[in-house]
Amino acid sequence: MKGLFLGLAAGIAAGYVVRKMADEGKFDQVCDEAHEFAGKAKEKIKNAVDTGKNKAEYLADEAKGMVNKGKEHIDMAAHNASNNTY
Repeated sequence: MKGLFLGLAAGIAAGYVVRKMADEGKFDQVCDEAHEFAGKAKEKIKNAVDTGKNKAEYLADEAKGMVNKGKEHIDMAAHNASNNTY
């Protein structure tokens, strides 16, 4: 029971100190820095997503180009094969 009262007293004292510091504006800078950090992290995530989308679009375009080249080669081979019948 004695430990409970000591813990309760310590909690009340800590709460009072934190409240007094908050009223004096001691945590304003911490809040501002946390907000700035969150904004930067959000921007970095957005940039990473955009970069990923751009790379995916580029790879899709490259794949389409390769497929088209393959189709052209097949068509050319089929055309040559039909012209070279004996």
